[in-house]
Amino acid sequence: MHVIRAATVEEIEAHLVAMGAGNHPDNMKHILRFPRHYFVELGESEFGSLVFLQTRTVSAICPAGEDRCLRVVAGRAVSSPQRQLGGNWDLDAILVKSRSFVAASERVMHLPALVLREAESERQYGPWYLQDGSHRALGYSMLMCSGDAKYHAQLAYVATNAALGTGGV
Repeated sequence: MHVIRAATVEEIEAHLVAMGAGNHPDNMKHILRFPRHYFVELGESEFGSLVFLQTRTVSAICPAGEDRCLRVVAGRAVSSPQRQLGGNWDLDAILVKSRSFVAASERVMHLPALVLREAESERQYGPWYLQDGSHRALGYSMLMCSGDAKYHAQLAYVATNAALGTGGV
């Protein structure tokens, strides 16, 4: 993880509002619990190791007690016969939308910044929980799993207890 700069809570909130995050109050509740905030660039292994959410709706691709790393969840999603998980979790629609972010000539994806926080109860699955951007991250990771995209460094806001220095973690 390469720290680009410190970020403010106001900046993160403005980003969430601009993205139209439907769970804005919950996102902010989690972000505000951490005293330090940064804008970072994620390497491929860090991106693939993000901890994915676990709810009843996504249990077909993220079953209870199983690996919740994004790359593993995306692999399950690619091979899942269940395409409509419920609500706004239509795996085929996520793929279609994700393809709109892919630069055709480069096969790389430029996502709007994700929002991460330190994993707490999810720590056994990885250090960073994907607080906002789960659909975008899943779609990109699915495209990479299927060979339709290659990794390009992604940006994220991070909420943490730790003081992170510039240049990497």
